[in-house]
Amino acid sequence: MIWAHIGISVVPVGTGLGALMTRRGGRRHRQFGRAYVYSIGFVVASAIVLVSLRWSPVLLIAVFSFHLAFSGNRVRSWKRDGQPTALDWAAASLTLVTGFAIAGLVLLGYLGWLVRSTLQPAFVPAILGVSVGYFPLMDL
Repeated sequence: MIWAHIGISVVPVGTGLGALMTRRGGRRHRQFGRAYVYSIGFVVASAIVLVSLRWSPVLLIAVFSFHLAFSGNRVRSWKRDGQPTALDWAAASLTLVTGFAIAGLVLLGYLGWLVRSTLQPAFVPAILGVSVGYFPLMDL
């Protein structure tokens, strides 16, 4: 499963670069962007499956990547409709809850309640977890 995840992870890198290298808003840019959003969805889904098999705070990266791709894609509809919809609020709320939950679990784990470790490495994942929780609110 990990090799499938690594293999599919190459696609968003390529399509993301393609979107960056084309004229913003042009037909090719939109095609690359659409391919990026769909491929990052597959990467995030495979990451969630992998984390369900063996817990890892790397889930932060998956959740944050999904939110960035999703909100970037939704900006088009915000420009057309004028405001975020219930779907946007739901995605931001899910990202917010996940970020704070992971930050809490990471801190608990590094404090020794879930795994034996030292406190020092806990700060980076915890700050990332809070960031994953905070930035969706800034989008809305």
